Amino acid sequence: MRFEVWVREQLEDDRLVVTNTSNVDCPPSPEHTALAIAGAYDIPKGTTFTKLLAKLRVHEDGEDSREAVANVESISLTIVEIEFFRKMVSSVPNGHHAAIRVEGNGLELVEKWLAAKPESGYLCLSANDSET
Repeated sequence: MRFEVWVREQLEDDRLVVTNTSNVDCPPSPEHTALAIAGAYDIPKGTTFTKLLAKLRVHEDGEDSREAVANVESISLTIVEIEFFRKMVSSVPNGHHAAIRVEGNGLELVEKWLAAKPESGYLCLSANDSET
């Protein structure tokens, strides 16, 4: 099982707004507000993300594709708090947005990439369930 989130933005209080795209081989674009994903998983509090992947959306010949532009293996960000629809919850529901607070090494890389990302770029954080 693979846990993965798209990082949409960072809030003023340093929480990250994420979309849970866990266990999806060909996810739709990051702009979708909620995803109906068969076989997706909720991401529990305590999950540690170990990979940061920056991607660009490329539109060629009427087709959208994604291309990796940076892969950093050396992060260790653990979810310590999850807010979903103004309530504190124990997991990020599959296919939905949530605000998460993370602790650990690598937040500065997330902040740096979010500040410099192009309009067609997005950021993924991922972890295997054995890393939670």
